Formats: sequence, C-alpha cells, structure tokens
Amino acid sequence: MVTIDCLPLEIFRLICLFLNAFDLLSLKQVCQKFNKLLGSNFWKRRLLRFSSGDYPCLPNKEVNWIDVSIERDRHLILFGPNSICSRFVRPEATSFGIDAMHIPPVYTCLVTNVHQIAPELLILGDRGRVISIFSLNSVSNSETWTPLSTDARFHSGWIWSIKSLGNSVVTGSWDGNLRHWILSNTGISPQSVYK
Repeated sequence: MVTIDCLPLEIFRLICLFLNAFDLLSLKQVCQKFNKLLGSNFWKRRLLRFSSGDYPCLPNKEVNWIDVSIERDRHLILFGPNSICSRFVRPEATSFGIDAMHIPPVYTCLVTNVHQIAPELLILGDRGRVISIFSLNSVSNSETWTPLSTDARFHSGWIWSIKSLGNSVVTGSWDGNLRHWILSNTGISPQSVYK
C-alpha cells in the first residue's frame, strides 16, 4: 500500500490541483514535507493554470499567491458556475430597454448572514446613491424583488463598497465618506461618518 507522502512529486502535485484551496491549506499543515511542497511556487502555478487573466495585474507588484488563490476559490464557491448563488439566476429572464427613465446599475453588493437579527440579507449599493436591503428567502421564491428597506439620503456619490461584521455595516462612496450603519430587522440606521 502506498501512502500519499510516498507518491512521486508529479503525481502528488497533480492530485493537489484537484483540491480546493481550503483542503490544500489543511494538507499543508500535515507535515513539513507537504508544507514545503505546497509553497508559494505551487500556489502561483496552480492559480496561473486555472485563470485566464494575467497575474499580477500591475508590473512589479508583490503577490501573496496563497492569499490570491484562497480568494479566487472563495469567490468561485460563491459565484462560480456551480456556485451556491446559482439559484438566483433566472435563465428565462429577458431585459428590455427603457428610454423614459434611468435605473442606476448595481455597483456593489454584500450577502450577510446575521442569524440574530435577520438571516440571509442581500445589501445592494448603486450608482444612484441608493442602499437597498433584500431578504434572500423572499426573493428566491418570488417573481418580483421587493426591498425590505431602501435609502438614498446618506451618500452623495456612487456607493462602491459594502462590508459587514456582525450587525455593523460600512459603506464607501465616491463622495469620499465611509458610513457606519447598524443593521436591524427594520433596515439600517446610520451611526457615524468618516471622511
């Protein structure tokens, strides 16, 4: 019987190419041999093999290949072809051009899972300075997306970033402000502004 640590190097690395980044991180911790074999060069080759883009994007930019690979795998889990978010795609949907009104495109989104307050929320920020909150449970079972809360009073520029930790939400906008919000079951309430 052959154990994984006795496999030829080429076969071991080929097997590792089929594992996700989180499994590889665990395997890296098994022994010093695996830690050495799964070093930065392996992660760089793995990322370049599965990506169509050029890395690094900027010349002479230092890249932590392990962190980049982990982020790529995390995003593929969420938004890739076999993602957990695929249930929200409606392949039969059609889009119609409307000349009479302007609907700002969504610029950033955040899926949050704060069990104590309101599980599975989708928070959207758009070019029209609007923050909208949707319940993923209700939009997945409905033809129309009705927001739980919508607010356009607090930013004067495109909302380009949304992050959360617990029930705290921070939004960034082209107006140069970071706003701190508290998430509740009725929406978000403003707390602080940072310039």
